[in-house]
Amino acid sequence: MRGADVAFSGVTKSYGAFDALKDFELAIRPGEFLTLLGPSGSGKTTSLMLLAGFAFPSRGHVLINGRDVSKVPSYRRDQGIVFQSYSLFPHMTIEQNLAFPLETRGMARGDIARKTADALTMVRLDGFQGRYPDQLSGGQQQRVALARALVADPPLLLMDEPLGALDKNLREEMQLEIKHIQESLKLTVLYVTHDQEEALTMSDRIVVMNEGRIQQTGTPVELYERPKTRFVAEFVGDVNIVPGRVETAGARTCFRSEDGAVAMACPPGWAPDGEAPSCAAVRPEKIAMDLAAGPQGQERGQGHGHEPELGRVRIDGRIREAIYLGQMTRYVIDAGPAQFVAKRMSGPGERRFQLHDEVTLSWFADDFVALR
Repeated sequence: MRGADVAFSGVTKSYGAFDALKDFELAIRPGEFLTLLGPSGSGKTTSLMLLAGFAFPSRGHVLINGRDVSKVPSYRRDQGIVFQSYSLFPHMTIEQNLAFPLETRGMARGDIARKTADALTMVRLDGFQGRYPDQLSGGQQQRVALARALVADPPLLLMDEPLGALDKNLREEMQLEIKHIQESLKLTVLYVTHDQEEALTMSDRIVVMNEGRIQQTGTPVELYERPKTRFVAEFVGDVNIVPGRVETAGARTCFRSEDGAVAMACPPGWAPDGEAPSCAAVRPEKIAMDLAAGPQGQERGQGHGHEPELGRVRIDGRIREAIYLGQMTRYVIDAGPAQFVAKRMSGPGERRFQLHDEVTLSWFADDFVALR
């Protein structure tokens, strides 16, 4: 099986005067697992509904394998769909639920039996064919919904918040299982979620959306390590945002925070494309922590920044909160008028800091990302 090639070309979806999707441009490669990530109302489910054929664009085109399907109803598109609610027929056995989409295609009875058996094996539910949906756990029902979406061998699989009703451990198990099935079948998957961790775990690429527009598209590593806007940085994982500006004095260029606590000599190309950033961001786990040294450290800890240093940022503060999270400890540090969050691993050899410790925070310029 080869995954479908999908493209949205200049797609706008309007409801009266409201544009749920605006000039949407997106290409999904065959066999790619692409996730639409964003808050409620960002347009991600609207995009999936347009691709599914449950809604039609007000302007623009939706193409599957080069064919314009913008006005083609759902039942005439070769795709599988999985929703959060499972949508299983309660009066049918599991085998009958899986057989239903094949029967509507007029498939021979022997082929139906073989395909339903193969689909149940794929999702590790051999022996469950005679049960009814209400005799299964939530995770098992989700597996049945996935098997039903795949039983007809579609090249395209659409998934709308499919794991939202599951508990954390089961959700993590299903994430890996879905990704394994997708890779083995070489399916094209469009996945919709608002869960950042889920998107980072499963996706080949992620599209971050807000208010009907794409904010940034990239691999999980690209979006986490090199966000381009404040919205993306804050939506994808924990982050410290430092409002500030770039100042030039002679041959020296520095980034200074608005409160003056953070100062860094900017390396060449730090602000991409020559754009003047309105803020910068550093992830909590990128921040190193050391006890402030001796009497001098006792006097510091008030958020005073060090002299601008090329390639590194230093700032002093005092620990306000220390929250043990098992694998790591989350520290909240008061640094003058600013506040920073740092995360340190809890393993052997790692220093444990205490409440009210005076500390020096530091991080590399490469981990300090300029944002629009």
